[in-house]
Amino acid sequence: MREWLRLILPAAYIGALMVVLVLRSLIHYRRTGKSPIVLPRDESVHGFVGIMFRFLLFLPIVPIVLYSYFHDLYDYCLPIVYLESVNLQIFGASLMVVSFILTAAAQLNMGDSFRIGIDEEQSTSLVTGGIYRYTRNPIYLGLMGMLIGLFFTIPSSLTALSLTLSWAMIQVQIRLEEEYLDKLHGAKFQEFRKRVRRWI
Repeated sequence: MREWLRLILPAAYIGALMVVLVLRSLIHYRRTGKSPIVLPRDESVHGFVGIMFRFLLFLPIVPIVLYSYFHDLYDYCLPIVYLESVNLQIFGASLMVVSFILTAAAQLNMGDSFRIGIDEEQSTSLVTGGIYRYTRNPIYLGLMGMLIGLFFTIPSSLTALSLTLSWAMIQVQIRLEEEYLDKLHGAKFQEFRKRVRRWI
């Protein structure tokens, strides 16, 4: 199991990033002529979230690469040895796959309203159908599922740190987005918020 993980984990994680970020952004750009990535580079709260998003996107690559290719150096990630088991690895890997599918499906569900960040220059429609009937934030739910799965697949202090910081960053971003959607859609968003949970 562990040898198989070392072979497939780096390609799986990078492949997932390519699909949900690069490929989805390219498809959106070809359809609309505009980039869906609207994370600012300023000193605002949204700008700080953008910096953290970029950092946390690549932080998990460190333990993945060390686990797969430089196992002697993986000890510097401070592995949590008592959580290392084949059953937990199978659970973690399975959760990563399911969460990736959820993320990709939720992005498709958003259609042309898909954005990475808050686009204050363009009004987008409020997506309430499909997966969004069950959770207001299926993309973030999928991303958190992938990080939880990664933690159980290769449990270490570094994957735990990545999971914890991502959770905090996503909580801030969700609230920023909800403030924006409340201003943009008013009563329609308020009704959606009452009807559908933030997570599940």
